[in-house]
Amino acid sequence: MNELAKMMFFVTAGFVSGAVAGVLFAPEKGEVTREQLRKKANQLSEEVGEKYEQEINRLQTKINDLKNRFNDEVIANVIDAEPKAKSTKAKK
Repeated sequence: MNELAKMMFFVTAGFVSGAVAGVLFAPEKGEVTREQLRKKANQLSEEVGEKYEQEINRLQTKINDLKNRFNDEVIANVIDAEPKAKSTKAKK
């Protein structure tokens, strides 16, 4: 098991242990605790969704920039190659 997998295992185990301990030792009734957990889960879900969207948008922007740079370089190379091709053809 590599280091990242070990770390993820222990983080997950710690999270689950903490959640179980929190539910077991919660001062509120189970219904209240479940509602709090549900709200927190929804909040975390929204935050993860927002981060996901931000990352997707960042990657799409980067891909579009790379496409534009590639297209610009291809066009520049075609423009540079055209006179060379004409002069080579004229020499024959």
